[in-house]
Formats: sequence, C-alpha cells, structure tokens
Amino acid sequence: MKCPQCGRDIEEGDRFCKYCGTALKDEEVSVIGYPKECRNCRAIIKSPEIEYCPSCGHRWNPYFWQTIIGYIFGFLGGLIGIAFGIYLWTRREPAARHHGMIIFILSVVMGVLWALI
Repeated sequence: MKCPQCGRDIEEGDRFCKYCGTALKDEEVSVIGYPKECRNCRAIIKSPEIEYCPSCGHRWNPYFWQTIIGYIFGFLGGLIGIAFGIYLWTRREPAARHHGMIIFILSVVMGVLWALI
C-alpha cells in the first residue's frame, strides 16, 4: 500500500502515514494534541505515530516534560517515580517507552536503596 500524499510504502491498516502524517482513512480520526507543529521548522505534524518531522527530520519526544519529571521522581525513588515509569512505558512512542522502562527500574532500585539507609 502506498501513501496518497507522499507515495511511500506503508503497512495495511495504518491510520496515518508514518512519513508525512497524512490520514489514510476517509473518516476523521481525532487524536488529542494533534495536529501540532514542529519546534524546529514549524511544519504541521498530523500524527502522534511520527517520530521525525517530515519536513526537516527533527526528532522529538512528545512526552518531554513527563520524562523529565519522571527522572526526578525516579532518583527520589518511590511510588510516584514508578507511576511515571509505567505511564511512559505504556506509550506508543519508542523514546517514551525506553525512558519509561529506565524510570521504572530506577525508581524501584532507588526505593530499595532508600529503604536500606
């Protein structure tokens, strides 16, 4: 299957083109927070499934502040850090999933260390 906008190959069943963000179904798909614009070149991003800006190639993490706060609570240890870790770990974006796993493990380890002190 090819994207009608950019012509690149896409997988069957995708709702958005992962390269340009074009909606692939006729029905309107509503995703909270989208469309948004790239912080680097101000291009419009239509899908949360795109990791790179189709115009300039800028990579971003839409869960930037959640990741920062998660690391802070992760170093402090405890349930809030674990909750942020689980939240990020269950997101679709690979970067958010990666940081969520690290925050979860960090929170557990730091919680155990704080309990031993």
